Amino acid sequence: MMRRAARFAALVAAALAIAGARTASAQQSVTPADTAGHDWIVRVAGATGAQACPCHSPSLQVPHDRELYIVGVGMRKVLHASANGFEVAYDLQFLPLIVSRGTADENLRVALCRGNQYCGTASVPSPWTTRATGIGILPLGFTALAPIAPRLRFQLRGAAGGVRLSKPVPVLEGHKFNFLAEASTSLELRISSSFSVTGGMVFNHISNGGTAAINPGMNSRMIEFGIVRH
Repeated sequence: MMRRAARFAALVAAALAIAGARTASAQQSVTPADTAGHDWIVRVAGATGAQACPCHSPSLQVPHDRELYIVGVGMRKVLHASANGFEVAYDLQFLPLIVSRGTADENLRVALCRGNQYCGTASVPSPWTTRATGIGILPLGFTALAPIAPRLRFQLRGAAGGVRLSKPVPVLEGHKFNFLAEASTSLELRISSSFSVTGGMVFNHISNGGTAAINPGMNSRMIEFGIVRH
């Protein structure tokens, strides 16, 4: 699954590179941000080793090898740019591929117990076989960028939206449709007048927002890499 996500991101990045080849050859130096323009973004984020279910049952062994991978393609438009290089931008991203592995299957039943905690009862020793794929959109996103070196910028980003998966996660008592929220910190390195590369950490939260019988949610600390075409 991860190889499929990486190949998809590589194909999109290659398409953006071809589209920007003429612009890159015509420009010889890095130009400042233009609030009238926009940047194109491709990113891949992934997490492994996260807990598969917040099920607080002493007799239930919950593994820590859940996986979540997200591919994002979007646009970033500068809303404000100051003379010292600080920028605030609107960030819109489509998520054409989301892959979730290692969450609860039909052999686990989860319900509220002991106040706001969830208790699970499994009919097999390891009910952690669910694999789900899906798509999503993050229409509410904003990024703050601050220069820390001539070609290096620090990014602070927050975004929210929704995802539609092929199966409910992290337990089957949830919904296929879930809300998604992200907060990330990353570095953006300008490698040419037209392209930058990014890398950083993302905190990702997925839950149904109380629209299902239970709302256990799924939190992931992810590593992400990306490419930006200016």
